[in-house]
This record gives sequence, structure tokens and C-alpha cells, in this order.
Amino acid sequence: MGAQESDVVNEVGKKNVVQIFIDNGSAFVKAGKKLMKKYSLFWIRCATHCIDLIFEDIGKKDIVSSVIHDARAVKNFIYNHRWLLSQMRVVCKREIVWPGVTLFVTNHIALDSLLKKRTNLKQLFTSDAWASNPSSRTANGKRIE
Repeated sequence: MGAQESDVVNEVGKKNVVQIFIDNGSAFVKAGKKLMKKYSLFWIRCATHCIDLIFEDIGKKDIVSSVIHDARAVKNFIYNHRWLLSQMRVVCKREIVWPGVTLFVTNHIALDSLLKKRTNLKQLFTSDAWASNPSSRTANGKRIE
């Protein structure tokens, strides 16, 4: 446990600290145990981190990882083709949400974003404008469609 954790408890005042929330990383767990022992307080693991670990495990399932892979391919294809991106923005009236890759739950947020735009994306990929676009005739374009 570094001085930093004790400094925070001392700054706030031992009598004002009842419980601390800590990430689940082993270094944080060790620090939590030391703080609990030193200051007679309770510590619990971060629920957000626990949920993220659950989503990580779910994301390792073949069926889920393949869906995430395909969804990422659709998003990347759209965002790498200016015309298609422009059309998607017109048809869907908003961006595809694709948060950073720091938390595994973001894959599920992104899938939800694509699902909410599913009807509009189908409309886009069945339009005459898409059919006349050169990207629609590429192998990748057909796969994404």
C-alpha cells in the first residue's frame, strides 16, 4: 500500500471513512486489505469492474465474439467509405455508437446502437443508390450488405 492511499484517508479523517470502493486488480485488492486492517474500515470491489469482467467472459463465447466481429466490420466499412457514411447519416439520422475499447461492455453498447439502426441500415443497403455505388460490387461490400 502506497502512502497515497493512507494520505487520502488521513486527509478526509479516519472517523469520516467507513467504506472504500476499489478496482479488482490484485494490487488494488492488496491495498484494500491493508487499508481495512490499518483503519478498521470496510472495502468492496468495484461493481462496474465486476460487470465488465462478466461482459468480458460473455464476449469470449464464440457466438458472441463472431457477432461483435461482424458488427465491427459493418461499422468500419461504413465509416471507411465517405459516400456510405454520408448516406447512413441521412437514413439513420445519427451516428453508430462505438465507444472506446477500454471496457468490454462497450461491445454490447455498440451492438445495441447497430440494432436500433437495423431497419434504416437495411433500407440503405437495399437502395438503388447503394446498388449503383462501386463499393456495392466489391467482395467486402457484398459481405457487409
